[in-house]
Amino acid sequence: MTVQSCLDRLKDFESYQQNWCDGNYGEPINKDSINIAKHLISNVKNHQYVFVYPTLSGGVEVSFIKYSRDISIDIYTKPNSIDIWVDVFTDGSSDVNFIYENIPYSCVEQITNFITKLL
Repeated sequence: MTVQSCLDRLKDFESYQQNWCDGNYGEPINKDSINIAKHLISNVKNHQYVFVYPTLSGGVEVSFIKYSRDISIDIYTKPNSIDIWVDVFTDGSSDVNFIYENIPYSCVEQITNFITKLL
């Protein structure tokens, strides 16, 4: 997807209500998670493709792809912090994963730089 199509899709996520998936599953997508995803998509450079997905627990998954490397980031927000799960795949195999919990919102730019360097 293009950056713009991902940003448009994130806008759609704002309207997701309780049980958006098959009428039985899915928490509303958290607006802070959407905003952090927008920031990452707009500012992480050096990727070929980017994709966004809603998560059933109300978060957002962003995947950046460059050649054979896929970096998948799950974003879950709380009132005062962010939890981020990062999986790095090369040629379809998981190389490494990171879980960062209780990150202050003020660290979003550092996360953006970190993801850019992984690509």
